[in-house]
Amino acid sequence: MKKIVFIFSILLSVNWQYAQCYKQIAIWGDHAIAIGPNNELIGWGRNEKCLGSQWPFPESQPSPIVLNNTSNWVKIWAQGIMTFAVKDDNTMWAMGSNNSGSLGIGQSGSTFTLMQVSTNANWVKLSSYNNHTIGIRADGTIWTWGSNQDGEVALGPGMPPQIYSPTQVGTANHWVDVATTTTASLAVRNDGTVWGAGVALGPLLGQGPDPTNVLRQANYSVGGSQQHSNIAKIKGGSGSIIAQKTDGTLVSWGGNPYGQLGNGNNSGGSTPQSIGTDTWLDFAVGREHVLAIKSDGTLWAWGRNQYGQLGLGHTNNVNVPTQVGTANDWVQVQAGGIANSMGIKADGSVWVWGRNNYGQFGNGTTTQSTVPLQNTAICVQTLSTPTYTKPTLSIAPNPAKDFLQLNYTNTQDAHINIYDVQGRVVYQNTVKDFEGHITIPVHQWQKGLYMVHIQNNEGESITKKVLVH
Repeated sequence: MKKIVFIFSILLSVNWQYAQCYKQIAIWGDHAIAIGPNNELIGWGRNEKCLGSQWPFPESQPSPIVLNNTSNWVKIWAQGIMTFAVKDDNTMWAMGSNNSGSLGIGQSGSTFTLMQVSTNANWVKLSSYNNHTIGIRADGTIWTWGSNQDGEVALGPGMPPQIYSPTQVGTANHWVDVATTTTASLAVRNDGTVWGAGVALGPLLGQGPDPTNVLRQANYSVGGSQQHSNIAKIKGGSGSIIAQKTDGTLVSWGGNPYGQLGNGNNSGGSTPQSIGTDTWLDFAVGREHVLAIKSDGTLWAWGRNQYGQLGLGHTNNVNVPTQVGTANDWVQVQAGGIANSMGIKADGSVWVWGRNNYGQFGNGTTTQSTVPLQNTAICVQTLSTPTYTKPTLSIAPNPAKDFLQLNYTNTQDAHINIYDVQGRVVYQNTVKDFEGHITIPVHQWQKGLYMVHIQNNEGESITKKVLVH
């Protein structure tokens, strides 16, 4: 595996000999964060607190600058006017706007310098909508902090209106993904169900506000039958949700004033609707627009388009998935929170489009574009894409009686959890190797359905069912 990455890195250095190749790039709001070739922290775009500049500072930073030159950064998230970054010792650091304690640094007030959030927590996923934040640790637990004005941190009644440090939600360790909207937090359990807390839960959970302020299961039922279970990933816009099922298809629900649900009209609702029958490699959700890559490598977009953030060459809103150009080598997309977009191709090239008033493109300009433009000054050194990092899992025999064997790949430092139908953990293990297999005795297990969940060190996961009889 190391040889493959080394050869790929050489190829990229040949193709982009004049570009700065980064290990990771993350965008949201109006700024971007990257990890440089020497593991330094880099940023560009809106230069307000989240890029570490003190007042007075230029409002726009259209070219990449070094934010922190220590060579130990391994994971990043750009969220609203906030920057979160994790060091190789698993400590998380944050800077930027700190509305209601959303940075999780133990105090109120914005900060222009990186401050420590937590120690040795091994965060794998994070989502924030400026005022509140929710994250998943590698052990499958979820933690929240920030504004609690409407119960969006899901910590129950009697809690203060602001939570300044990460606080665990319950004791369960069966969570696989999280998302935020402007006033709600949502989480996906390993059984494919969606849970949430906060206001506006009518269109998001199919039920109204709850004074208990705890996570509640979504109630998407029509005629008494549950709709669209088997959710694997979830992402939130300002008031809408796009989710991916375990079969790779997409569903959507919530508000839809700009066609961001991709259902062919502008009507929203709390019942998830399928976005066709195609399977998707990657998808990203901005405030009101959506980008997605089909399994054939083509790029598609829909939703609001006032700045050309859909990349279609115009500024008209679109309410159905519409192909962006003809290229079929896209591997990753990201949608800025306001109206900017970024895509990465298989050769490591970085492409940008949409709003660029703060220099979000990182190409030295503040000129927007309605079509993807290559930023020739930067590239991605080693791609982290669903086709490369997502774990694979096969189970045999299935149904199982005396034992079952798990065969897996893309599992460096991965956590394996098996749950019964009640969500209780019946088996746990950690694997270090890139690939391998484990044989598990099950003859003493109760008969029934179990969920096998594997999550690797990059936060990518896979869940499969096994029947024990």
